[in-house]
Amino acid sequence: LPEADQRRFVKRLAALLEREEAAYDIAGYRHAPPGLRIWCGATVEVADVEELGPWLDWAFHETKSAYAGR
Repeated sequence: LPEADQRRFVKRLAALLEREEAAYDIAGYRHAPPGLRIWCGATVEVADVEELGPWLDWAFHETKSAYAGR
């Protein structure tokens, strides 16, 4: 995808995760390449990061499906 579409993809994926209360503020920085930011510092429980995996899979497939018809 062109960069503009990549940014829209990430924005949509992040919005899905936020709507489901699975992740907040996960989209990358505006001036960074398109992507996700996942904080895994000392204040984050390992189980919380592990639980995020299936949510990322779900949001990716939901977002990808939305682009399939284009």
